[in-house]
Amino acid sequence: MILTGKLLRAVGFSFFCVVVAVGQARAAASASGPPGRITWVGTDNNIYFCSGECAKSECITCPVPRLQVRAEPAFSHAVYVKAQPKNAEYNWPTYSPDGNKLAYISASRSENGYSFGVEIYDFARHDSFEVFASNRERPIYIFWLPDNESLCYLLSESNGLTLMMGKAKELAPARIVANGMPLYFDWNQPLHQFAIHTTGTGSERTEQVTLLGLSDNDQQVKKVLAMGPTPFKAPAWSPDRSHLAYVSAQNDRPDMFLADADGKSPKLLLKLPGGEVCFVWAPDSKRIGYSTTPMPGSMMYEGINLVDIASGKTTRLTKDPVAAFYFSPDASRIVYISEPEGRPYYEWKMVEIGHPHPKVLFNFITTRDEQLSYRYFDQLALSHAIWAPDSSAFVFAGVVVKGELPHGPGLSPPPYVFEVPVETGKPRPIAEGTIAFWSQSPVKQ
Repeated sequence: MILTGKLLRAVGFSFFCVVVAVGQARAAASASGPPGRITWVGTDNNIYFCSGECAKSECITCPVPRLQVRAEPAFSHAVYVKAQPKNAEYNWPTYSPDGNKLAYISASRSENGYSFGVEIYDFARHDSFEVFASNRERPIYIFWLPDNESLCYLLSESNGLTLMMGKAKELAPARIVANGMPLYFDWNQPLHQFAIHTTGTGSERTEQVTLLGLSDNDQQVKKVLAMGPTPFKAPAWSPDRSHLAYVSAQNDRPDMFLADADGKSPKLLLKLPGGEVCFVWAPDSKRIGYSTTPMPGSMMYEGINLVDIASGKTTRLTKDPVAAFYFSPDASRIVYISEPEGRPYYEWKMVEIGHPHPKVLFNFITTRDEQLSYRYFDQLALSHAIWAPDSSAFVFAGVVVKGELPHGPGLSPPPYVFEVPVETGKPRPIAEGTIAFWSQSPVKQ
């Protein structure tokens, strides 16, 4: 827990100014709801999930009371003693594309020091297993491949980041794909290629955007797309895998390029102003939403723009300061997080594509995990979803605020996971939590 950044200044608000509706969290659950599963990290650092209506939640990582058998020297037979629960924290739950598995990161501490891991929960088996374990390298990000049987994970090491790739099997061998700091990427399954944006860990430390081809026994750079400092994060293929979008800086100005899937025939799509650039493909692969900052390192982007791939025409959706934005799966709407001027909280807004006026939904205080996800939302757009598969609702974690926040010390209620139906725009509390995601496939319950 929990509150962070400029939002820590809002901790001192009175309880009556916050709409939490804790008592309604279970009673308000409807008989039916959106498809898929919601997962979240509870305030106890465990992983939970529920179906779309969230009438009942289950804990994946909570310790199960059990007895342990051991031999006692003072006795001639074994005795039962109460086993100590595992002292562990869990975070960043990540659904497989078919929604049938959930990967997450673990961190635990014992008398021997820290240990870190990547674990997977199989919904069909109702059981979990460990894919990766280390007492030195800490996983910070998980990315499933479309085959639902393989995944990538980023490891934080003393000299930078390492991108690993392996099968979703218990302690399966994994290969090192790339090293660098920072390191952003996307994967094209038909081509067996990574698009990677990184600065290498070698003596030259050259920043570049490359296409890296993989086979069972080899990997090699297929094409260098850009060289030198480039103020963006993740190159990304269109959802239909027909085009690759990336940013290249020429003459100290960033430009967005659109290439064929294999990186060939790149063409200039947009000339961009200075500062940092973020972009996300619309799920229909017809448009790209993008935004820029006035200068590198800024936490807020200036508005949201939409560029049509076929015509190159750009539409301004909003001029609001934006921390992150998210396309609905049907590509008809974008919800985004804005920062009201002079206010110590964020606000959720929604804009329908083709309609010029965004709708204010509600104000909220974010959590540390949620705010970190805003910072990297363009990379997370490739692996994590906040929308229901049918575009009827989205989820987030935080504290919903009603009215003005008074000054002075005070206590904050715990953050909750909220489901927000598009039809009403009113958040419905599910359970205490610090970050939440929705499965990307309408799995059967």
